[in-house]
Amino acid sequence: MERHRRPGTGAHRRGQVNMDNHSPLMRLCSKAGDAAALACGLLILAASVVITLEIMARNLFGMSFNGADELSGYALAITSTWALSATLLARRHIRIDSLYAILPRPVQLALDVLSIVAMLAFFGLVLRYGWVMVDRSLTINAKSMTPLGTPLAIPQILWLAGLALFCLIAAILLCKALGRLLRRDWNGARQLISNRSTLEEVHEELEDAASRDGQALQAKESS
Repeated sequence: MERHRRPGTGAHRRGQVNMDNHSPLMRLCSKAGDAAALACGLLILAASVVITLEIMARNLFGMSFNGADELSGYALAITSTWALSATLLARRHIRIDSLYAILPRPVQLALDVLSIVAMLAFFGLVLRYGWVMVDRSLTINAKSMTPLGTPLAIPQILWLAGLALFCLIAAILLCKALGRLLRRDWNGARQLISNRSTLEEVHEELEDAASRDGQALQAKESS
C-alpha cells in the first residue's frame, strides 16, 4: 500500500524552510518561530473573546468591562512583533519583486543579502530605542492613564521580546546564508533568505492537496 505523508507535515509546515538538512540551531529557530506564531494566535483569540464578551454584556445587560479595548490594543501590539519571526522563516514577507524576478540569480542573491542587512539595521535601531523606552518606563514606574492603570513596562517588555527574537533569527539566517554563499551553495542560500517564488507556492499547494487526498484515502480504507 502506498505510504502517505503523516498529518500535519503539509499545511502546518507550508512555506517553512526545510530544517532536516540544517543545523540544530536552525531547527531551534524553527521551533521558536512556531511557538511564537502559536502564542500570537492564542493571544489574538483571547483578545477576540474578551471583546465579544464586552460587546454582549454592553448590549444585553447595559454593563461594560473596563479595559477590554486597552488589553486588546496591547495584544495587537505584542503579536505584531512575535509574528515576525515565523513570517521570516516561512519566507512569507512581502516584497515588490516585479524587477527582481527577471534579474540573474547572482543579482537576486545580492539583493536578498542587501535587503536582510537593511532590515536588520532598521529593526536594530527600533530594538535599541525600544529598550530605552522600556528602561524609562521602569525608572519612572509609568502606568496607563486608564481605570486599569496597567504598568506600561509589562506590554512594552513583551513587545520588545518579540522584536529581539526576530532580530536574532534574522541575524542567524543572514550568517547561515553568507556561509552558504561562500561555499557557492546558491540554492541553499536562496532557501534561507530569498522570497518564495510563484512556482514554489504552486508546488506547495499541490503537495498539500496530495497530502489531503492521501489522508482521506487512508481514513476511508481504515473505516
